[in-house]
Amino acid sequence: MKGIQSHLSKLITVIAVVLCVARSEAQTITVLPGQVFSSTVSGGNTISPYTVTYVFVCNNTVQSSNSTGTFTAPSVPQDCHVYAVNHDNSWASPANGSVWSYPATNQCATVIERIVQVLECIEVCAGGTFTQKVLNANTTAPYLVTYVLICDNVLAGQNTTGTFTLPAAATSCKYFAVNHDGSTISASGTANGINVVGGTCHSLIERCITIVPPIVACQGGSVTNTVSFANTAAPYVLQYVLVCDNSIVGSTSNPATNPLNVPLNATSCIYYAVNSQGPVSLTAGIGNQLNVTGTSCYSLLARCMTVVPVPVITVANSCAGGSTATFTQTGGPSGGTWTVSGGGTIGATTGVFTPTTAGCFTATYTTPTGNCSDTKSFVVFPAAPAAPVVSNTCNTAITVPALTAVTGFTAQYSFDNGSTWGTSPVSPTTPGCYTIKTRYVTNACGTILAGTVAPAACAESVASNAVIFPAAPAAPVVSNTCNTAITVPVLAAVTGFTAQYSFDDGTSWGTSNVSPTTPGCYTIRTRYVTTGCGTIPANTVAPVACAQSVASNAVIFPTAPSAPVVSNTCNTAITVPALTAVTGFTAQYSFDNGSTWGTSPVSPTTPGCYTIKTRYVANACGTILAGTVAPAACAESVASNAVIFPAAPAAPVVSNTCNTAITVPALTAVTGFTAQYSFDNGSTWGTSPVSPTTLGCYTIKTRYVTNACGTILAGTVAPAACSESVASNAVIFPAAPAAPVLGTNTCNTAIVVPTVPSVPGFTAQYSFNNGSTWGTSATSSTTPGCYTIKTRYVTAATCGTIIAGTTAPAACAESVASNAVIFLRLL
Repeated sequence: MKGIQSHLSKLITVIAVVLCVARSEAQTITVLPGQVFSSTVSGGNTISPYTVTYVFVCNNTVQSSNSTGTFTAPSVPQDCHVYAVNHDNSWASPANGSVWSYPATNQCATVIERIVQVLECIEVCAGGTFTQKVLNANTTAPYLVTYVLICDNVLAGQNTTGTFTLPAAATSCKYFAVNHDGSTISASGTANGINVVGGTCHSLIERCITIVPPIVACQGGSVTNTVSFANTAAPYVLQYVLVCDNSIVGSTSNPATNPLNVPLNATSCIYYAVNSQGPVSLTAGIGNQLNVTGTSCYSLLARCMTVVPVPVITVANSCAGGSTATFTQTGGPSGGTWTVSGGGTIGATTGVFTPTTAGCFTATYTTPTGNCSDTKSFVVFPAAPAAPVVSNTCNTAITVPALTAVTGFTAQYSFDNGSTWGTSPVSPTTPGCYTIKTRYVTNACGTILAGTVAPAACAESVASNAVIFPAAPAAPVVSNTCNTAITVPVLAAVTGFTAQYSFDDGTSWGTSNVSPTTPGCYTIRTRYVTTGCGTIPANTVAPVACAQSVASNAVIFPTAPSAPVVSNTCNTAITVPALTAVTGFTAQYSFDNGSTWGTSPVSPTTPGCYTIKTRYVANACGTILAGTVAPAACAESVASNAVIFPAAPAAPVVSNTCNTAITVPALTAVTGFTAQYSFDNGSTWGTSPVSPTTLGCYTIKTRYVTNACGTILAGTVAPAACSESVASNAVIFPAAPAAPVLGTNTCNTAIVVPTVPSVPGFTAQYSFNNGSTWGTSATSSTTPGCYTIKTRYVTAATCGTIIAGTTAPAACAESVASNAVIFLRLL
């Protein structure tokens, strides 16, 4: 307003041109921009050849001239004048208002000047508040100034402050300063006029009001508005100033090329056009007012502004074909419009986005006024991949089928349930449990960083599990045992796996590396099974290639049999008690101290010494051949000995002898035995087949006794059935007695033979008839006659099979005969 006031105070009165006869004092006409007005004068010399011509000059330039004095005010305030020139008809209108040119012979009589003040319109935003005061009014009582606002032919308000708020719906308004004496003021009802009823109106100053829409600018946006002023010629300088939140935030002389920027956090701004003689000092005042000090200010126009907060949108990534996502905005006014660059459809007013196509897109919210917007990138992720189709492997990496390539995304693979991710579909090779997932992450998408993960609904595939099994263990290193468990070397511990051991070629498995103790054939394998891996149950077996070790075999042999319980036999085989049957083993018997073995528990029948052992040998057991012998600790029983004695010898064939030893026919030599002879019915034995020479009865037996046979001592006697031969008897007779030594023949008396020496076991006998008869008396009968006398020994008692009275062999059967006669005594 200061500029308008300054302008009003500087109106120039133009002095009449010296060639004119007279010039009136300048008077001021106030008109509105574009208003048709008339300014005529009276009293001029209009007698021919004189006439009055009216000339309208603005900014020293003739706008038009006529004889009616009616003109149209320029559309913007300017320095204007109306001249009434009373001249002869030969006068020509000058080219401008500062240099007047007349014909030498025709002079103008009078030039009357009217200053035309083209009022500046007050620019007010619709619904805006403004203040407009005037100076130099007569306020001496009873005069006062009343300011009046009329809009759309209705009195909108009146007061003494000059401050009004324009009705929001107003379309045409005028503002009046009425310097009056208390008269009643009312609206005229036409063209926003004003009536002053009663009293005397000292003056009436009118201001037009231009209802302008506010300059709409976004926070952080730019302002490029320009305005027009009446006087822009030097030394006037046009400057545009932006005041926001009571601070000057920028100024420029040419907003078209150097826009003024609204701060991002601005809430309230006013835009000023300052048309000054410069230089001036500009400071911000209260309520975004601009203070101008310094050189006189020509004009100051304020433009109200609507600062539209910039919306800040929040977008959400979504899944193609999945649930809708609601995009929201904060800060900006509601009622704006949502748009997206693709990926699906969005509700223009709701921000509800329906995803259909995977990719990187942008969403924009534009405010309903100011065209302020915020744009952000968002991602429509592909639907979550299906659970990976994978298989367990043997000590090699798991290869996941590669995900289908999707533009704008990177396929990733995780082998640890999503703890870490990479772009390789090939797992490590470390044996263990792998929980495998796949997913798509974004490449860079606007401000969305590469590697951004999808929403939960499509963040990753369902997990699949696969196991990298260790290589199959080596064949177990095991050894045969004696009635004790087989201990398998423990497998190396591998995380995620349980070591298992089988002793029945994989039919059953357990975690103990110690077998049962039952004697038998064991086919031993080892393996690793899972401890549990997601959907893969515990104890899942590896693929065939590494399912189990190569088999090893070992045998738990029974304890060594006890020493066989055997007995000596007589010319018959030795029968060993059969060993208890043990599944998986063959019982074997040896009769030669283990040199040879067989499955028969019956020995040969050959007489001799037998060292008998028993054992179990394995039947075929995998790689262990049938007949495999047990370890030393249980390889065989302790030896037992038994002897097959020859059959008892036949009764010795012997003969009585005459004062000489009896010689028994020697027994047939039998290996391993000693032939023995007894001459006293077995009371004593010796190896000589020749008896003593002692006269008497001999009961002769023969037998075989063993030589040493293991634990059987040399000289061991055979069983009763063959312990000795049947006895034979023989007698060693004394030598035949000498021929009896007789005395002289006798006479009718018995012959008395000298007694034969007594020999134990024998009876001395005497024969007087040359051996026909015998008796034990050494005295013959008394019958006269010739007597052939012999003597002999006969056995005194039975000698076994030799009965008592048995006579000696011929060589010593009887003595040589002697003769003697008993003579008849003659009477």
